[in-house]
Parts: sequence; structure tokens; C-alpha cells
Amino acid sequence: MNNYSQVVKISKDLLEEYGNKITLFESLQIATQIHLAECVTAGLQPGISDEPASLEAIAISLGFSPKKDRMFSSTVADSLKMLVEKE
Repeated sequence: MNNYSQVVKISKDLLEEYGNKITLFESLQIATQIHLAECVTAGLQPGISDEPASLEAIAISLGFSPKKDRMFSSTVADSLKMLVEKE
């Protein structure tokens, strides 16, 4: 699903939920803000799985390696595993 489709879907959901309390323009504005927040969150949120988030992936591609420096790891999941192993 592309960005436009996602914004339109959010807008339709808002119109269904709030009925005639908001206009189409207002629902599109809100939907755009919601979608923007979701995109930023997806890009900045630390990875909780084995696959790193966007910023983590950028750091790794710039040469950061958790194997070189055991103090840090590539994902939050790796950090938690390392803490459990230390105990």
C-alpha cells in the first residue's frame, strides 16, 4: 500500500468515526499528520526484533559493528540478550 492509499484509508476511517463533525479537508489534514507520525516512528524506533530499524541500519552500514565492540549491540533485542548472558 502506498502513502497516498494509507492517508486516504485513515481519512475515510476518521470520516466514518466522526461523521459530520469534521470536513473532508480536516480529515485529510489529520490523516496526513497521523501517517507522518507513523513513518517517523517506524524510522526512529529501535529494533525490537532481529532486524534493525532504519537508524540502526544506517549506523551498521557506516561501519558500526557490535562484534567489534561488545559494549553495544545492533538491536535492542541483542542488548537484552547480552544483559541476560552476563547474569
